[in-house]
Amino acid sequence: MWRLKHENKQTTTWGRHTMWRLKRKNKQTKKQNKQ
Repeated sequence: MWRLKHENKQTTTWGRHTMWRLKRKNKQTKKQNKQ
């Protein structure tokens, strides 16, 4: 039970981090396109 809860916690935080990284990636690609 504890392990499942712990994994779920990690997945949610990891998911948020991935979304944040994707947003940053989009900004970088836009800058490159302008050049």
